[in-house]
Amino acid sequence: MGSNRIAGDLLVDGLVSPGQLVIPPGTLRDDGVAADAAIAASKLQHQHQPVYRQPKGQAVASQQALLHAVRSASGASLVEVVAVLGTPCTGDATITVDVKDKNGNSLLTSPIQFSSSDGAYAVKKAAAAASAAQLSQNDVLVVDVQAAPGTGSVGQDLLVFPVIRENAD
Repeated sequence: MGSNRIAGDLLVDGLVSPGQLVIPPGTLRDDGVAADAAIAASKLQHQHQPVYRQPKGQAVASQQALLHAVRSASGASLVEVVAVLGTPCTGDATITVDVKDKNGNSLLTSPIQFSSSDGAYAVKKAAAAASAAQLSQNDVLVVDVQAAPGTGSVGQDLLVFPVIRENAD
């Protein structure tokens, strides 16, 4: 069957019932989806923000801990890592926060660093390295915190959360 082209706008006062509808890429936006659309989770990309924290009121301690395991067969990506330090370091004390894969390779462009130059409740972000752009099923993310007191004292109240986008299967 041939094509018909309409040069100009087309207004329809009624229902359009095509046998097939091809929507060009970039056409449908967030506001074009009804709030009650009830789209199945299997058709969405999921954003995870698991939280790692050390006890409130205690000096940050060097530690490694598991953060996330990729469940999707089609993978996931690490977008960024956000860290908050409630009470700053003093003197030349530092805290370094890194997110690594299960083999110990950093997934950040550079680790997050806290020092005495940071104020209370300092919020810092680190971008994910290119190697974190495509994580595979069963990849594990590990937070690696290194506290170095030097001649001062390390800060308190550390909170770390990665932003992970995981494909739906």
